[in-house]
Amino acid sequence: YQIGRDGTIIFERGDRREVTFGVGEQDFSSALLKVSRDETRKVSFLTGHQERSPDSYEQGGYSTIKQVLEKENYTVGTINLMASDTVTKAMDVLVIASPRQPLAPEAIEKLGKLVEDGVSLLVLVDPGMPDPLGGFLEPFGIDLQDNLVIDPAKSFFGDVTSPLIDHYTFHQITKDLEGLTTIFPTARSLTRRDPPPKDWRVQVLAESSERSWAETGYREKNVRQDQEEAAGPLALVATIEPTAE
Repeated sequence: YQIGRDGTIIFERGDRREVTFGVGEQDFSSALLKVSRDETRKVSFLTGHQERSPDSYEQGGYSTIKQVLEKENYTVGTINLMASDTVTKAMDVLVIASPRQPLAPEAIEKLGKLVEDGVSLLVLVDPGMPDPLGGFLEPFGIDLQDNLVIDPAKSFFGDVTSPLIDHYTFHQITKDLEGLTTIFPTARSLTRRDPPPKDWRVQVLAESSERSWAETGYREKNVRQDQEEAAGPLALVATIEPTAE
């Protein structure tokens, strides 16, 4: 079973397997539902803007992520919003994995329709351009900043461009991460809008250390913190959820 952590609980039905580390009612019921349901949920990866591909085995490709999702009983595919006149509702989650080209206004409009239809989005954005989503996240309470997070206090083996996180805000997403360490190489910071939108709740899940800063001149050979650059802690991961069902 490749168990590598104390307190691991495994639910198994046929060739389906679900792992949880929690012992609460919600943890058990969620795992039981996942392992017992016959229908599969669909995860689609956006294409057309040089995103990371779930079919790529090269460095930076997401083939391993695809394999893990399929083992968890998800159907994984790709979608190009510009290649279809209609927006499909057949997906449960759309992953926007680090686009290297700006999204066209038509694609951004279709993203909005997907959200209206109840499709969840997982947005991953690398540094390198101001905002490849064209301000799409702003009405939901998040600004994407054009910077690179530098963290000399908590980084991966001294690589100041790879913030190291070992504390997380409690959420259903992070409940199994306490005691673990995650690394965010070449991350950009997020900013919550003030005032927040009335229909959406923004919660920061992970932040860099207090000694970190948001480097705006990250293309230069040598960087240092300037007075106008935001100081840590800086938001690296956040959730956006509706305030009412």
